[in-house]
Amino acid sequence: MKLFLACALLLCAALHLSQSQCLEGLASMEMSADGQYVVPTHCTDPFDSTPYPIGAVWRTGDCMECLCEGGGFRCCPVEVTRPERVPEDCVLLFDEESCGFKAFNINDPSESCPL
Repeated sequence: MKLFLACALLLCAALHLSQSQCLEGLASMEMSADGQYVVPTHCTDPFDSTPYPIGAVWRTGDCMECLCEGGGFRCCPVEVTRPERVPEDCVLLFDEESCGFKAFNINDPSESCPL
């Protein structure tokens, strides 16, 4: 039982480490009606299956920046740096839409604080 728990912990740690790396995939080759392979014209987002044209760059909902190239896609985590100094009367929150931190006044959350 102890060995099983140790293995489970190691797998969880490995999964966490692998999530911080880039994800790559090949564009799907399609076949025309006459049986010829057609050069891919798009990539499919691996997270939500949205098609993107060759050359497109997009950001996913979980802060991955992706690039569609002729052979496939590459998605890497957006580097997020936590601000070192936050004003004392402010609270720091992570904004998933911009993949960055924003600070708001503790007493008036509608008022943003400079970072």
